[in-house]
Formats: sequence, C-alpha cells, structure tokens
Amino acid sequence: MKTSGSCTALTNMERQAAYNLFACMLEKWQVQGIDIKKELPGLLAYGYAKGCFINPHTVHKLSEWQKFGDKIWEASLDDDKTAKKLEKHWRAVHNALLQHQVEKQAAQQAVAAQGMNLTYSSESDFPLPPGCTAVHLAPEQIGATRGDTVAADSVPSASPMPPVAAGQLTDSCPLPWTGESDETIPKVESNLTEVVARNRREAWSALAREGVE
Repeated sequence: MKTSGSCTALTNMERQAAYNLFACMLEKWQVQGIDIKKELPGLLAYGYAKGCFINPHTVHKLSEWQKFGDKIWEASLDDDKTAKKLEKHWRAVHNALLQHQVEKQAAQQAVAAQGMNLTYSSESDFPLPPGCTAVHLAPEQIGATRGDTVAADSVPSASPMPPVAAGQLTDSCPLPWTGESDETIPKVESNLTEVVARNRREAWSALAREGVE
C-alpha cells in the first residue's frame, strides 16, 4: 500500500511540475483570453477528466489540445455548461500553441537558410553582372543599335548639274536666286538697257561707215 501511495504522490508531483512549466510558458508568451493563474488549472483538470493529458507532459503538444477541443465540442453538443464556459479558454491556449508552432517553423527555416549562406561559394557557373551601370556609345553606334540609320556611303548623292552657258539661259530657265534682296532687280534692268543702247549705237555706226564707203 505504501508503494502505491508513493507512486501516486510522485505522479501528482510530476503532473503539477508539468502544469507549472506550461503555465510559466503561457505567461511568458503573454497569452490573452485566459487568466493563467485562475482559469488554467480548471481547464487542465477538465481535460484530464475527459481523458486528455494522461501523460502530463503532453500538455505541451498541439495534437493533444486538438483532441481536447474535440472533447469540448462533443460536450457542448450535449449541452454541457462547463464545456461551453471553457471553450473560450481552450481556444486561447490552442491558438497560442499554434502561433508558437508557426513561429518555430519559420525560425528553423531561417536558420537553415543562414547555414546555406555560409556554404555558398562566390564562384558559380553564371557570370556576375557588370560592375558599371552605364555604357556610353558614340552617336553613330546608337543609331546602328536601333537600326534607324543608314551608312553615309550607302546614301545616293545628287548628280551635279551640267554647266550652262550664259547664252543658253531663256525665260523657261531663270537664273538661280543668289539670296540678294529685291533691290538688285532695278540694277539688272539698267544694265540691260545700257547694253541694248550700246548695241544700237554700234549698229548705227556700222551703217554710217558703210554709207561713207
């Protein structure tokens, strides 16, 4: 009998130690929605009565709390008022464990990635990007890269105009404009008049000489 009582006492101490450790962990996480000191002991006792936490250390396992949630749900369907009251407290603890599990997995992934970074070699099969961020090209090179210019040698040049004698100029082929203003036009007309007058005088002089002879 003494041996049985000692085992029971040891089991109770072990359970209480596991529960105290779990309560300290929840306090450290600052879990909202449940009073850790006042409401957590009753929640754990109800779970033990429903067949959960037989092993007191399973209080830290998320799967055990999911099992406990199923028990509470079934009891709520049977109109168990205690189960309905404790449902809110169970959800607060369950969500805290779930959040911690997600954060733990994220931390493990970060540690694994950092380990891969330590073994990463700077030499790889792929070339590194160039150190400069700008490339300066000559204007003709810019056009060549765009495909919108043509080489100077390939552009046909206009054939030169044949020379034209002064006597070949007619009204249908006017003299090119030299860029001078219109004020030079009267000078051109006066020169032509003098030429015509001189030609007439020379013609009359020739006729006069022929008459004298």
